[in-house]
Amino acid sequence: AVNAVGPTGTGGALLQLGDGTWVENVDINQGNFTLKGNGSGNSFIQGSGPAPHVIKVAAGNNNVTVSDLAVQNGEVGVDVAANNFTLKNSYISGNTTGVKLDSTISASIFNNAFEDNFVGVSGNNTWFTGVTNNNFYSHFAAIDFNGDNSLVVNNNTLDNNFIGISLNNVVGAPITGNSIDN
Repeated sequence: AVNAVGPTGTGGALLQLGDGTWVENVDINQGNFTLKGNGSGNSFIQGSGPAPHVIKVAAGNNNVTVSDLAVQNGEVGVDVAANNFTLKNSYISGNTTGVKLDSTISASIFNNAFEDNFVGVSGNNTWFTGVTNNNFYSHFAAIDFNGDNSLVVNNNTLDNNFIGISLNNVVGAPITGNSIDN
């Protein structure tokens, strides 16, 4: 079970998942932590009730990286309230919200594929967030941020989404090099 890993101190920890499917809700309750799969086509974490998230990084658990995984079938795929968060090289699908950032300072979301979530990536009251080099396909809203500062959205491909990029009360948001279709 993924949740069998507990705190290991301040030096940082890596949990490397092999090939397989884990049906559980993962709570990352420590900072300086990396959850890494064996590729988004090989390592799958699928949500199971009753928790509303597949992966949750609670406030205070800073410096967390999630990479090389498929995260599927949750109300929220990856729910983040911590600082210095990175999501990379992953496939996020079949969730109500793929990635939810809440009051996060410094988040990097890059080189991911988002498919068939109601919302791909959402942010509320975040600072210094980068959403770059991702593919968003078939969402109601691909990228949706509210009350954010220093958001960068660049080099993403957005296809077959009802709303491509929605920004409300966002300050300092360069949006460059994105391809938006449909």
